[in-house]
Amino acid sequence: MSKYTLKYLNSPVWFLLFVILTYVLHFIFFHGGYFGYDDMEYSRLAADLTKGAYDHDTQYAYRYGIILPLAASYLTFGINDFANFLIGLLPFLGIAVWVIVLIKHLDHYAQWMAMLFLCVAPMHLMYVEKPMPDLITELGFFTSFCAMYAEKYKLPGIRFRWQLFVAGIILTILSKETILIFYPYFLLIAIYDLGRGQSRKFWLSAAAGIFSFGVLYLLGSYWFFGDALIRLKSIFAGQYLSPCAYDQLPLAAVLKRIGSQLWVEFIRNMYMIPAIFIMLLIRRKDDKVRFLSLSFTSLMLLTNFMSISYTSYVPLCPDPRHFMFILPVGALLVAHGAELSGKISKSDLIIMVVFLVLQLYISIDNTMEQTWWLFLPLAGALIAAYFGYRKWMFSFWMVGMMSVFVNNAEYNTTTDYKSQKALNFFTMDSIQHKKYIITDHVNATIGSFHSGYDTTMNTYISFKALDTTALDSDISKYLIMNGMTMYLSNTNWEALPDDIRHCDTIFPKVFENKSGKVYRMK
Repeated sequence: MSKYTLKYLNSPVWFLLFVILTYVLHFIFFHGGYFGYDDMEYSRLAADLTKGAYDHDTQYAYRYGIILPLAASYLTFGINDFANFLIGLLPFLGIAVWVIVLIKHLDHYAQWMAMLFLCVAPMHLMYVEKPMPDLITELGFFTSFCAMYAEKYKLPGIRFRWQLFVAGIILTILSKETILIFYPYFLLIAIYDLGRGQSRKFWLSAAAGIFSFGVLYLLGSYWFFGDALIRLKSIFAGQYLSPCAYDQLPLAAVLKRIGSQLWVEFIRNMYMIPAIFIMLLIRRKDDKVRFLSLSFTSLMLLTNFMSISYTSYVPLCPDPRHFMFILPVGALLVAHGAELSGKISKSDLIIMVVFLVLQLYISIDNTMEQTWWLFLPLAGALIAAYFGYRKWMFSFWMVGMMSVFVNNAEYNTTTDYKSQKALNFFTMDSIQHKKYIITDHVNATIGSFHSGYDTTMNTYISFKALDTTALDSDISKYLIMNGMTMYLSNTNWEALPDDIRHCDTIFPKVFENKSGKVYRMK
């Protein structure tokens, strides 16, 4: 391969085009739809803001880091899927840029392997298209990480380091409360550096910047709401901790949470793939590589053991979405591991392959999506690297990574968001008069989003709200039975009213596709 070709392949432009193309294709052909809970709550709040009506009646309302850009996207592009997708894609591109900046000195195989891992990580594929704060939180954390890393190792070309560090922390705070999980990582590094007399200006300036923001934030809260701690009180009032309040659960639940539950989810969602390189990297004399390995390990441990309550042990629920900030650090490990692939010893190879086989066994035992087509090609990549065949290493790696993309696409094709969406749009667009649309809770929230939260012609009412909602008898009623959203709503079929359970024999069907049916009730 010529020097010109290598330079061509290593261009940041091509990396970013690859990321954009991957996610645009995924968005157009394999959109996974919405969950109908948190994601639609952010959407509703942003839509309210565009109409000048904003109520801080939920803990999510204080997460301006997602609400403000989402509202701006809605004002620009309308309330639709593309506006949601853009708010996920832009921070992801920012994360990709940071990864490129930190690995640009490595060879093209290492860079492409890292970008493939970053792109096809299941959590990224799932959440780039959803209006959620997790990618913005990930960008905030990684911005602070990169600024600190650049300061620690005096990387050329990265200026305004303490300012970038503070900006990342502020972005994280404004988007979500995940900083409660990872702040000990930065705090311990700051204490270590200051104790050794290193990076004093950086850490003191960063501390001053964060403190100043904190004071301004509290004063602003007091000025607007009359309570400086209103956001914190909103979190506890909403019983944010209760679903995973392990101080109130049996000991067996606590042991399961810290012993296996999150680790299994990490294996399912590829968080543990970079860990195969830790033994290879941590023994090297390169301080930067060792630091990345220790950082990855420390962050993984924090996600599992760190409590978000100061009075009791309450780790976050074992949903890997909360911990997406680890993934770009993992991508750096992949890049450096691929760079050192020519130095794999026989003992290194055995350890790494055994670790992959262990993940394969756990994946099969738990009937996960990623099994043979992921772990066997990755094992092939390691074996090829050991024998010095780097092209084959990259080829095997690419097969394994792309199998994840294909699995995700196949699953989303099965759930078929386009057909689900068609049920709502038929009811809204083909029936040109004011109507009530009766459906399950999830489809009601998603349908409200599809209607742009305009109740002039279409009012969505969930099955649960049907008994407590006063309906105008002169307005038509339509029933949507959507199998996927009923499942997501955890609908109890036996608890539904008789006429809904027997809708096939009572009401005329006006539309049907493979996701469900629409009936005219009146």
